[in-house]
Amino acid sequence: MLRTTPPRLVPRDAAHETRVELDESQRAAVEAAALPGATLVVGAPGTGKTLVAHEVVLEALAGGADPGRVLLLAATRRTAAAARDRLSAHARRTVGAPMVRTAASTAFSVLRERAVALGEPPPTLISGPEQDLVLAELLEGHLAGEGAPLALPDGLPAEVLGLRGCARSCATCSCGPRSAASPLSSSRRSGAGTSGPSGCWAHSCTGSTST
Repeated sequence: MLRTTPPRLVPRDAAHETRVELDESQRAAVEAAALPGATLVVGAPGTGKTLVAHEVVLEALAGGADPGRVLLLAATRRTAAAARDRLSAHARRTVGAPMVRTAASTAFSVLRERAVALGEPPPTLISGPEQDLVLAELLEGHLAGEGAPLALPDGLPAEVLGLRGCARSCATCSCGPRSAASPLSSSRRSGAGTSGPSGCWAHSCTGSTST
């Protein structure tokens, strides 16, 4: 007769539970971070800067710091998830997402809290194709004569605004029209993209800078 063993939770590898011993310079950086003021830690790749950042968080939690006032920035969502797992294992407690974020996630959170404080609609993240669509609608509005007149450089016909690549190029142009964090209403769209040096438009829509 075939016997099966019921599933059970396997303890985490002891290697993951053991905190790494810091060297003298790393320990000095962790201790400096506990002092008032800002601390800048520099070092070549592989010297343990990420380890130091994790230890700073663990020391703060061990000292009774409010987790809601602790923020660790990670480069990607994957590294953020790995950091949360490591901190949770060593702190013997669940480390929530707000404590470890990417820079983009943190910026979005700040914008959302600001909108709530001002009674405005919360921002909405849009994808690249959605952004191109919004910009294309802005440019089509200018072609239709909606909104404030758009100053184009001499020699650049207005028809270029309808080119497929123009909206995509404008998305990377800091002085051309840009999509907002929240969905644009018709009135906001008609007034967007009305300022900025005309040379930037030439660069966005033709690929060459106009003076």
